[in-house]
Amino acid sequence: MNAGWCVTVTLLAVACAARAWPAVPYETLVMPPPSARAAAVPACTPALIGDLDGLLLDLDGTVWLPSGLVPGATDFYQWMLDTDMPHVFLSNTGIKGPEGIQAKFQTPPFVISEQPVPLETIYSAAQGVAYFLQDHAPAGSHLYVIQATAEYNTSGTLVKDSCLRVLQRTVKQALFESWEVRTDLSNDDIKAWAQRAKTEPTFVVTCEDADAFDEEDPVTHKPGYTTWDYSLLNKATTLINNGASYLSAAPDPHANVSPDPAYDGVTLIGPASGAFQRFLQVTTYPTSVGKTFCTGKGGNSGAEYIMKPGVELLLAQGCASNFSRIAMVGDSLSTDVKAGGDMGMRTILVGTGFHHPSDQPYFPENVPTCYLDSIAGIPSCINRK
Repeated sequence: MNAGWCVTVTLLAVACAARAWPAVPYETLVMPPPSARAAAVPACTPALIGDLDGLLLDLDGTVWLPSGLVPGATDFYQWMLDTDMPHVFLSNTGIKGPEGIQAKFQTPPFVISEQPVPLETIYSAAQGVAYFLQDHAPAGSHLYVIQATAEYNTSGTLVKDSCLRVLQRTVKQALFESWEVRTDLSNDDIKAWAQRAKTEPTFVVTCEDADAFDEEDPVTHKPGYTTWDYSLLNKATTLINNGASYLSAAPDPHANVSPDPAYDGVTLIGPASGAFQRFLQVTTYPTSVGKTFCTGKGGNSGAEYIMKPGVELLLAQGCASNFSRIAMVGDSLSTDVKAGGDMGMRTILVGTGFHHPSDQPYFPENVPTCYLDSIAGIPSCINRK
């Protein structure tokens, strides 16, 4: 190394050492830090929510947990029936539609009533995916679907549901049959699809709740995948980077996992659909800008494809048309509270799921109207006879 080069390197090192580099906490590179602007979340009272005329109810973390219904859920549901309170179970699940949710409500330990929950009181993000594609995927489109499935044994009858099953039930038959819908594509298939994606309408659709596990590809008649892995993420990334639009069912980053009694005190929270959505947004940026859509609560297309349909189901039950007299009830500040607030509704955060009032500083824009420990506290706050 010559003397001139040594001097240059030395001077550069001295200059760098002398400069006051800003201290950037690691978390700010990943997620925003807590805000001092966060508002305090009051407890729910009749003065805050007493005049409500309709309820949109999240499911996971709000009505049920992996281990069963939250305490008081059956009495709360009976109160809604007894008082004719318009209500809709509005779920961010991408793996089941009303039929699957109804079946879960009839399967122990999730049985909420002796009678089946009416289908017209249930709406899911999987339906939002179906209606979005019906509106935006023209005839002849190519759909690569990354999904998961649900199975419930209802009084001896096995009920299966999945994103593809919801698409088949929901989308107009002629349009659905015109699409090329696949779940099992080889690496060479993906490259061929990527070539076509530059000129033909192509969609990557992720509609799982947490892990991905396929049921059966319409062509090969075998599962295309059994879990999220590098190969699956790489296939989706390749298609999106070559022009495919990206549609996901829900932005939830966390999935509730049943606690393990052998490891008391250990938090078991798994990655959910929103975590994989964010991964794909990063690996396809900036190609995917303007071509990434999410139809669940809190998603950029959620107002049109889940919130408005939920309100329409409330109106059909006789709910007043004033959004300010409707409440979105849920356990997530980033999905339930955000979605309800964006619609001008009141929002109730419950403490049976993921977020609590102490998390408010991390979501300063999503301020709930009030907080309850669980949905069991709602009847005492609403003036309804």
